[in-house]
Amino acid sequence: MASAPESPTQAAWARISPDRKPIVEALCGAIRRGLGRGYDEGVLWGQLAWYVPLTRYPAGYHAQPGTPLPLCSVAATKGHVSLHLMGLGCQPGLREWFEQAWKATGCRLDMGQGCVRVRKLAEIPLGVVEEVIRRQSVKKLIAGYEAARAATPTRASSRSQRPARKQAANLATAPTRRRASPPTRQSHPGQPKAQPTTRTRAQTKSTVTGKRKTGDQPGPGSVPFSKKPE
Repeated sequence: MASAPESPTQAAWARISPDRKPIVEALCGAIRRGLGRGYDEGVLWGQLAWYVPLTRYPAGYHAQPGTPLPLCSVAATKGHVSLHLMGLGCQPGLREWFEQAWKATGCRLDMGQGCVRVRKLAEIPLGVVEEVIRRQSVKKLIAGYEAARAATPTRASSRSQRPARKQAANLATAPTRRRASPPTRQSHPGQPKAQPTTRTRAQTKSTVTGKRKTGDQPGPGSVPFSKKPE
C-alpha cells in the first residue's frame, strides 16, 4: 500500500539539519505562543511561515499574486537560522522597540532589513520574539501593510516622472557655454614684434614647385630656394 504524500510542512522540517532543529523548534514555540487569532501556519518559499490567509485578505502579498500576506517565517541554513519578521516595517516604532528590547537582554543582535540571524539557542531572547509577534494582530498587519503600500510610489509612476526629473537636473547643472576667443601670441619683453615677410613672385613659385635655379644655394638664415645675393 502506497504511503500518503509528504505535506509541505513535513518536507520543510525534513530539510532542517539535526543540529539546527532545537533552535527552530524554540523559535516556532515562541511564535505560536504570541500568535493572535486569524493567522495560519504553513510553508511559504520553502520556509515555515505564519501568514494571513487569502480567505481573510484576498489581495495577499503584492509582489507575488496569490501568495498570502506573511507575518514571519523561520528558515535553517548551513551557517545559521533565520527569523524573518516581515511585519516590522508595517507598524511605526515596532522595529525600534524590537531592537532595543533584544539588546537590553544582553544578547547579540545580528539583523538585516527584517531578518534576524542566530547560531545558538542561548543567544535568543525567546520572550522578546513572543512579544513582538503578540503586538502584531491581523488587523494591525493589514492596515500597516496597506499604508506602506500607499506611501510607496509604483514603478510606472516612477518611470513616468524620470524624464522630467532628469531634464530638470540637466538644466540645473548645465554650465553656461561661451565662445572661446582665439589664443594670442605673447612676445617676450624687449623683443621686437616680428615683421611680415615679403616674398617675390619668383620666390613663391620656386618654393611651391620645389625647383631652384642654377647657382641658388641656401645658406644659414636664408629662405630655401631663394636667389643668392650678389
